[in-house]
Amino acid sequence: MTLLGLILVPLIIQGYSIEAYGIIMIARFFIPLFLMSVIDFGLGEITSIAVSSYRENRKKYFLKNKLLIIFILLLLIGIIAGFFLFLLSSQIPNLFSLSGENYDNFSSLIKYTSFLQPILFLLLFFEGILKGFEKFLPLRIIELFSSIIYFLLALYFLQVDLNFIYIAYAFLISLFFRFLFSLFAAIYLLKNRNLGYFLFNKKDIYWIKERGFEFFKNRLINNIQPYFGSFTVSILIGPIALGLYDAIIRLARLGKVFIGVMVSSAIPVSARLFSRDDDQTFANIGGNGSLVLSIICTYPIIFIIFFSDMILGIWLGDEFSQYGIWLSIMMIVPLISSINGFLQTLLVADKQAFKRYNSLIFFQTIFQIFFSLIIFFFFDLSFYSFILGQTFASIVVAIPIFNLTREVLKTPHDFNLSLFTNLLTSSIFSLILFILFGELVKANILIAMAVFLISFLLIIFINIFFIIPTASRNEFFNFVKINFKS
Repeated sequence: MTLLGLILVPLIIQGYSIEAYGIIMIARFFIPLFLMSVIDFGLGEITSIAVSSYRENRKKYFLKNKLLIIFILLLLIGIIAGFFLFLLSSQIPNLFSLSGENYDNFSSLIKYTSFLQPILFLLLFFEGILKGFEKFLPLRIIELFSSIIYFLLALYFLQVDLNFIYIAYAFLISLFFRFLFSLFAAIYLLKNRNLGYFLFNKKDIYWIKERGFEFFKNRLINNIQPYFGSFTVSILIGPIALGLYDAIIRLARLGKVFIGVMVSSAIPVSARLFSRDDDQTFANIGGNGSLVLSIICTYPIIFIIFFSDMILGIWLGDEFSQYGIWLSIMMIVPLISSINGFLQTLLVADKQAFKRYNSLIFFQTIFQIFFSLIIFFFFDLSFYSFILGQTFASIVVAIPIFNLTREVLKTPHDFNLSLFTNLLTSSIFSLILFILFGELVKANILIAMAVFLISFLLIIFINIFFIIPTASRNEFFNFVKINFKS
């Protein structure tokens, strides 16, 4: 899925322009899966939690009430969001300094996006049902099919030389099909299940309201982090700068998205374990999940940090190699997520821990905003200011978040030591490769791929047989087996 997106980026930039790519990225601000998710109150995740709790205790749990309330809320949010988007469709292009044909095309795109808002918000509901039943394979297949639809439509529009705005329409079409696939899958899962009686009561409304407002605060601050830079760059500097900024940080952003996909299974698991009040299993799953995420993600991220100029040159063209240092800096953000990501997702089920986590993220967001703007206005670093702001803000709160997750989930010391041993091993390995084979790797893409794959497999081997705690090795393999099946 992410590979298809990576292939399209250079094709769009070369087929149209960096400005066209920037405008296409601006259009995504107004989709619930991106910046607009700030107003979904986390109802997709709440759906997952409700379904997971139902699966844990079916006789006492009235799932139908909660699902109906969540469905109605998301539908209303979608209708209201669509209404205001439609009203503002002629004003929004002015916000991003668009003019002429770009103004007219973007205004029309926003109108069509407004019509789809109810469907796009309900997509979160149906995907939440799939996550709650832990049907991650069907969910990934649906995402893959929708990505293929987008990819093929975008290639066709590029080939027939249609206006670049049609690439944005292709993305909307793919999301519509993703909604249909998710709808049918959710109906199939709920069919013939005893979901309890329908009884519209205050208890269910209060449960959703309490979780929803906590998620809203989390959404508000979490969405500012990845999109503050893009949104501010698009307004203060313009779509050309946004196109370049987004292209440079695209790998880092996709790294975070990939990690997000991997840890999405933690939400329903967390809800079920929290219902059981099983601290030991919670700790073991948290430790094993963190190790799996670290082993898969840490080394590739560090490899990109060392060879960023080569990767940008191969991917986007030689003229982009000069921005390698900025990609390296930004890759620190997904690197931190590869260590903290799984455990901090497990905090979702614990209301008190989730509040403490939100407080840390709030501090991180405020720090990011002020640090970015100070650098932007006083040091004249253009959009690079926002790369530095997000990276340093992530570093500042990394240790407090790490300590919070270990305190709440009580993961064994051996797992924590293994995480940092893997981080250190991956760093040393990448540094040795850079010193000994740096020029050779940069000169030939086939050599680069071979060196990466061989070294990655070697790192996995070292982790499995030397770094993972011996007493937990069988448990770790069982965890991997179960999760890869799902």
